[in-house]
This record gives sequence, C-alpha cells and structure tokens, in this order.
Amino acid sequence: MCLRDPEFARSAGVSLPEFEKAKVLASTDMILVYRVEREEDARDLIGFKHINGPQSWDAYAKAKFATKWLDDEKQLSADGKESLSLNDIANRMGDKHATIFRMVTAYYVLDQAETEEVFSVDDRAKKAFSFSHLYTGLSYVEFTDYLGMPRPQRAEDPSTNPVPHSHIDNLKNLLHWLYGSQKEELQPLIKSQNPDLGLLREVLKSKAATRELEERVSLADALVTATPKDVRFSRHILAANNELLKALNTLDGFDPESQSELEEIVESAAKRAISIRSSVRAAIEDINGVVE
Repeated sequence: MCLRDPEFARSAGVSLPEFEKAKVLASTDMILVYRVEREEDARDLIGFKHINGPQSWDAYAKAKFATKWLDDEKQLSADGKESLSLNDIANRMGDKHATIFRMVTAYYVLDQAETEEVFSVDDRAKKAFSFSHLYTGLSYVEFTDYLGMPRPQRAEDPSTNPVPHSHIDNLKNLLHWLYGSQKEELQPLIKSQNPDLGLLREVLKSKAATRELEERVSLADALVTATPKDVRFSRHILAANNELLKALNTLDGFDPESQSELEEIVESAAKRAISIRSSVRAAIEDINGVVE
C-alpha cells in the first residue's frame, strides 16, 4: 500500500527508498492472498508462520496466540462440537519439542496471577519481559511444588487456573523473584536464566532456605542456607587453597616497604589454617579410633 500510494506512506510515517517505480509497482499488481471466512480458519497458516516460520514472534506472543486458540477449542468442546487438543494445535504450529505446552501452561499461570491481582506483566521492573524464565521454571518439580500445582501432563490440556488458592501468595512471591515489581520497588532476583534460575531451584529444594528467601529476599543468603555445611566447607577449603597457591606464585611481588601491613594478615591466615588443620585431624582421628 505504501509503495503504491506515497501520500498514505507519508501519513503512516513510512520513508520510501528510491526504486524503479514502474517495475516495482508492476510486481504488486497481483499478490497471492489466502481468503478465509473467519480468522480462526487462518490459524494454521498464521501459527506456523510465526512459530517456526520466517517471521517468528517472541515467546510471550506465541503463548498468547496458542492459548487463545486452545480457549476457543475448549468452548467448541463445551458446545458438543469437534475440537482440537493442545497437542493437535502444537502439531499444526510445527512444534516438535512440547515448547507450546510449556508456554501455554505458563501463560495460564500469569493470567491467573493477573486475575487474582497479585502480579501484572506491566508492573515488571525491567522493560524486557523474559517469559522463558517462567515456562522453564515450571518444568522443574521444585517450582510447581512451591505453587502447589500438579505436575503438567502433556497428554492433557493445561488447567486454566493451575495454582490453588492456598498458594496464591507463593505465586506472587515467585513472579516477583522472576520479574520484580515497579509498584513495590522490587528488583528481580533472576538477572539471567543461567545460572540464576538454577540457583533459585536449589533454594526451593529446602524449606528453610525458601522461608529465608521469602523473608529476606536475598538469593545469595538463601542459597547458603540451602547448601549443606559439608558442601560449603569443601568449597571454601578448595577456594582458599587455590587463592593461596596464587599468592605463593606471586610471592616475589611482595614489597616489604610498601606492603608491611600484609604481615599481620598473613599471620592471621596462618592461625586460621592451623586451627582448621587441627580440627580436621582431630575429627579424622576420632573416626579412625571408632573404626579400630
């Protein structure tokens, strides 16, 4: 339309490039068009084009389209008419990896949060909306357990309101952890899906760590609580040993005139190392004594 009508292009704010007018306009005299009676009749083509085709939508738009399609099919079923399942819809859209199923499940969760007025996509703290945080998270049992949701079954269509009312506060917490809130001045805990989503998953495995996250909203602190002490001790020892090795390899860079204060720090580190060694040896001797 813009090519054929420069006035329309100007009114639409479209800048036209220089082109060979006669040749280009001739190419637009006949355009292939698929005419359908209803929008629903074009869904196969629209869905495939924008899901796996040349003009792919973002994940949230894909989920919205598939959910609307599924809702219409559910209404047909309620009216006693032939209808499609979500698996049928996904196949028609060219989805071979159950991605549409996860997206629609997550869309219903978001829609329920909007209905319950515990979260709004428009209230998110960041401009970009990382919808994949939610639909990826819901593929983990730790996330669905926290929301009190049954595990999604791909052989069945997702539930419209999957989160029980008893867990609505948990739904609010989770979405704020993922996306933050402008109104409540909360920044999202998930800065990037990898590794933060996995770290949140580890926290949700522990009731104590989850409670700490709910109260303090610190992923780092909650992760400490979620990590067993023996694992933390091992990590700290390995990290300290690695740092000491680096210090030893750069020992020739020590300047006693300008860095004399480091002597006190070295003495303190040595005392702590000796204390740890004594405790470890004593614990091992106790074990050996029991074995003997």
